[in-house]
Amino acid sequence: MALSARATAFLKTQERRKSLLDKSKIIEALHRAQLPVFEVVVDFQQQYGGYTFYSGLVPFVQGILHPKPQAVKQIQYLDS
Repeated sequence: MALSARATAFLKTQERRKSLLDKSKIIEALHRAQLPVFEVVVDFQQQYGGYTFYSGLVPFVQGILHPKPQAVKQIQYLDS
C-alpha cells in the first residue's frame, strides 16, 4: 500500500536506525527463527524497519527484526 505524499515526506524527516532491509536476508532470518514467511511482513520490514518514533524519551523502533541488545539493565522491582 502506497503512502500519501505527506506521510512519505514525514518519514523522510525521521530517524532511521540501522536495520535489516535486504529481502533475501529478511527471509533467511525468518527461516532461522522457524517463522512463516509472508510477503506483507517482508515488505513491512523493508519499508519501515528502523524508523524510530518517540513517546517522550522512550524510542519505539519499527520493524519485525531488531539487533540483539548489547546490554540489558537489571530492573529493581518494588517487591524485590
